[in-house]
Amino acid sequence: MNSLPTLARWIAGLLAVSAVVFALAIMLERHAPSEVSGATTEATEGGSEAGEAAEHRETGGEGETLLGMNLESPWLVWGFVVVSFVLAAVVLRLWPPAFSMAVFLAGLAALLDLREAIGKFGTENLIAVLALTIGLAHVAAAILAIVAIRRFPGARIRPTPG
Repeated sequence: MNSLPTLARWIAGLLAVSAVVFALAIMLERHAPSEVSGATTEATEGGSEAGEAAEHRETGGEGETLLGMNLESPWLVWGFVVVSFVLAAVVLRLWPPAFSMAVFLAGLAALLDLREAIGKFGTENLIAVLALTIGLAHVAAAILAIVAIRRFPGARIRPTPG
């Protein structure tokens, strides 16, 4: 990874792949029965928080919120996917501010992915593993973007054709 175009391809690939896996994980979480579905009825009858949360999700509840925003809102999920793909395309054009935007987007997403993974371990392990994997991809994209910024400060390299 000695060249900026190589770093840009890796960053763009990580952003795109993590966006797709993120969307798939959200769809899986919404439409697949919970790993604890057998215990959901018993837990709900007992009044436990896990049972209530599972029932809330199954009945089309709000989902997780942060600062009053539903993090699993279709608008937010698909907006994030679109922004990730647009940013990946801009990074491939080797526009210097895109690398800073990649650090910000991937860093923020990694924090939210870590929050999701921690919250799901023990109750929905598949979702937790997916969130952790997506988070690692975001961390890698952010680190590579930082490397690109440091190694090629202010670079105004135009991509070579082909």
